[in-house]
Parts: sequence; C-alpha cells; structure tokens
Amino acid sequence: MTATEVPAATFTSLDPRTGDVVGTHPVYDDTAVEAAVARGVEAARWWADLGFDGRAQRLLEWKKALVRSIDWLASTITSETGKPFDDARLELALAIDHLDWAARHAEKTLRRRKVSSGL
Repeated sequence: MTATEVPAATFTSLDPRTGDVVGTHPVYDDTAVEAAVARGVEAARWWADLGFDGRAQRLLEWKKALVRSIDWLASTITSETGKPFDDARLELALAIDHLDWAARHAEKTLRRRKVSSGL
C-alpha cells in the first residue's frame, strides 16, 4: 500500500480517559503485512552492515531525538494509554537510558567470544 492509497478498513484509537479520538489507523491485509515484513528484513541487513560503530552513532542520535521530544511523546503516551503524564515521561527516560547503554556497551556484550560449555 502506498501513502496515497486509502485502506479498505481502519480502526480508531481512543483516549481511555475522555473517549476522544486520538487517531485513525489502517487495518492492513496479508499482502501489505508481507511487504512490511520484507522491508523489515531488508532494514535488518542494512542495520547489520552498519557495524557496531554505525549502530552506536544512530542509537545516540535517536536518544537525542527522544530527549528533544520527550514532553510531546509523553503526552501522546498519556492520550493513547491513559497513563499519568509523569509515568509516561518516566517510561521514556528509561528507554532513553537503555538506548544510551546499548550504544555504549553493545560491542562488548554482543561480540563473538568463546565460552566454556561448563562440562
């Protein structure tokens, strides 16, 4: 499905606190889902080809983007889930911290290494 095509079916996301419409989203058919999975496989290859340094750089860029948008993102989470704003902000802070940790420790944690079988 392209950006200009209108899906046959949609679902509406409601703010559980107020019942207001937060957004309307497409319901995708099998063909669209298979195409999305194929794009995901292609993206995974691209991500792997970046290597640890390239992935770390992008994770840190993503972290910065989340920090810049934290209040907007927390408001969106609050609208979509009914969570208190401070809880949503805390969840984002934890995600930001995890991104930072992954960017700085992934190579050491995920590199190939020999381990004993324990036998």
